[in-house]
Amino acid sequence: MDELLELREFYDPDTVELMNWIKSNTPNTAVFAGSMQLLAGVKLCTGRTLTNHPHYEDKHLRERTKQIYQIYAKRSPEDVYRILRSFSTDYVILEDSICYERRHSRGCRLRDLLDIANGHLRIFSLMSSKSS
Repeated sequence: MDELLELREFYDPDTVELMNWIKSNTPNTAVFAGSMQLLAGVKLCTGRTLTNHPHYEDKHLRERTKQIYQIYAKRSPEDVYRILRSFSTDYVILEDSICYERRHSRGCRLRDLLDIANGHLRIFSLMSSKSS
């Protein structure tokens, strides 16, 4: 049992701190928006309500998630606020790993894909900027 207590395969101090903050500083009825990966932890660790639950897949949830992910797109603050309020969102968790993503080339990052889908970026302009 002592060995099991020491296993921390997925231990991330920042995430633990976030979950503790949520439990200590938000009402049990608070509604959270964010990436589906992080919201899985929020649900598991805090029991709070989520705008887009990461465990159920259907057309409605895909559209809802696309709307929530507009927090990372080129949208006006008013548009984002309206979207979030439509889902009764109280708190938004923004992730640096998505905002400053460098793993994928330009045009393949989440924010680029959202901007292309929203008509804010054109694919051919991304391709021509790669070749220059």
